Amino acid sequence: MILDHRFGRLRFRDLEFLVTLARAGSLRRAAQELGVSQPALSKTLREIEDGFGVALYERGSGGLLATAAGTRLISAAQVMLAELTNARTTARAALDPPLRVGATSVVALVLLPRWLKALGDRPASITEGAVPGLLDALDRGDLDVVVSMYPLPNRPPAPFSHLRLFRDDLLVVAGRGQMVPHRWEELAGCDWVLPRPPSLIGGAIETRFLAEGLVPPVPKVMSVHPATNMMLVADGHGVGAMLRSLYDGMGMAARLQEIPVVPRPEVPPVCLVYRKAQEGQPRMLALIAAMKRVMERDAAAGGLPAG
Repeated sequence: MILDHRFGRLRFRDLEFLVTLARAGSLRRAAQELGVSQPALSKTLREIEDGFGVALYERGSGGLLATAAGTRLISAAQVMLAELTNARTTARAALDPPLRVGATSVVALVLLPRWLKALGDRPASITEGAVPGLLDALDRGDLDVVVSMYPLPNRPPAPFSHLRLFRDDLLVVAGRGQMVPHRWEELAGCDWVLPRPPSLIGGAIETRFLAEGLVPPVPKVMSVHPATNMMLVADGHGVGAMLRSLYDGMGMAARLQEIPVVPRPEVPPVCLVYRKAQEGQPRMLALIAAMKRVMERDAAAGGLPAG
């Protein structure tokens, strides 16, 4: 097909001009939005109309009004621009597939958004779940990395490498203003709100009771998501346990109080876990660098300690 020489000079940038002009309603506002001068945009409009061979806008007292031909063309331009954006996204995804990140709900809720933002515009796919299932998915190759507490107690070693990020405290908490005991033997008789098994947090509480020679209490309420558990605790359904990162990240101090039990229950440190074959890969190094930048800023602001 041979294009008219005037039509053949049109560019995708011209379609963007038309769509912006329709949205702005005037040459002045469209020029400001596009970062060009008003005379330059007026000249571009004349060239576009010349290329299509029809008037696309009429000047009225209220600004520019699209003609019937202009309205149809603007609609088509919006579709073409959307298709071009989709094609670009598809092409980039083929060259740079999303980084498949597995994370616990706490990490995904509080930490991952800032880490991925520090990573820039690199695509990512996030899978939330319990740590054992995430590590199984990593072992199968369904995930590229897992950010979670690691290593797991009573789990045989796997062919993974890991970078220790920080140690998160596990707090025993109750609703703000509630009268609760501070000793483990007394807490054994309280109602508890805990994550549904398998759960490292629930396991840590059970381990602590056993270490004290006590029978672990059966939770009154169990929920999958830790934020839901904390809302249940805040509403007086029982005593609970939560990681300090969630306690601080969600501003729960206004609704919860920490119970100063001694000794504290312990959980493994939070680590970046990945297959040994990925060691030294560029995007793995980029993710580690992004995490370190955020953690350094957090540490400087008095946040979670690294290591």
